[in-house]
Amino acid sequence: MLIQDILLKTDNVEYLLERYYSPSLNRYYDAKLPNSVKGSQFGANLKSFIAVLYFSCRVTENKIWQLYKDIGISISEGQISNIITKVMHKELASEKQAIFESGMNHASFVQTDETGARHQGKNHYMHVICDPRFSCYFVKPDKKRETLKGIFGLGKEDRLKIPLITDDAKQYYKLSEIGCLCWIHEIRHYIKLNPYLGYHKKILELFLDDLYEFYRFMQLYKINPNDNIKAEVRSKFEELIFKSYGYNELEQRLAVTWKNRDRLLQFLDHPCIPLHNNESEIAVREPVIKRKISYGTRSELGKCAWENALSIKDTCRKLDANFFQYMLDIYSKSFAMPRLADILTPVQSVY
Repeated sequence: MLIQDILLKTDNVEYLLERYYSPSLNRYYDAKLPNSVKGSQFGANLKSFIAVLYFSCRVTENKIWQLYKDIGISISEGQISNIITKVMHKELASEKQAIFESGMNHASFVQTDETGARHQGKNHYMHVICDPRFSCYFVKPDKKRETLKGIFGLGKEDRLKIPLITDDAKQYYKLSEIGCLCWIHEIRHYIKLNPYLGYHKKILELFLDDLYEFYRFMQLYKINPNDNIKAEVRSKFEELIFKSYGYNELEQRLAVTWKNRDRLLQFLDHPCIPLHNNESEIAVREPVIKRKISYGTRSELGKCAWENALSIKDTCRKLDANFFQYMLDIYSKSFAMPRLADILTPVQSVY
């Protein structure tokens, strides 16, 4: 029988550095500390565990301090904060930037979304850019199109060359030559309709049944894309839009869907893209929860720490890499593990 257990205890190491004297040169030579502990009184395991507790387990700095105090580690909340925000800051920022560049270079499509964030007591926005293989986070003071172009590294007249899947927010217009809308967001508009008359409620129920059936048919096309099914998708779409329902609000909403038809049906010409924006919807959940727990960031280093660690953590999740081991690899300065940016490859699956 195998019994699993865990040990939480201090592991204090005293380094005795040898010193040699050279009579001929009249000077001393001192042994060097290992890179993993040089310039610090805390080891890499301790630092990595703090990062995992704070960013992955959503534990506050005060609770981390209490846990470490109970274990017997002499550390202050300020030192914990410094480990989160300052230690290996440049290396973590470099990791995040490399993930973003490699992810964009290999992406068949990307998704983006944003959620509110607080920085230095002011409202900001946490933007996420992702695909099934990577996620990168950016805290910005606004959600203007120019800001998004800056994140993507686009000039004033430039556009992305790959499909960009978003909701129907105006700031995403014309960011990509192949703009795509999320069908889940589109369906929500119909679910939110609130008819007063029972007759209209019945019409809406029957319409939603047809709409879900159409969504399932679109999924069949993605499984087996061919010209015959493509033509049938377009035919069923027009039939759904132009049918006379006798419910004015429903027909007004259908007119908007028809107006957005090109962006909603991009998957017919690009079967690799999903029908939904779920990848980015899932990615923004973590900063939403983090915001509720920690409220916001107070310094530029703190803001960058959130961007860097959340980007690494979610990319580790998608690539099935161990977040603790990866952070330990960075904090120990060994960099022995394959870098996330190097193992990002094009998305092959169609879903």
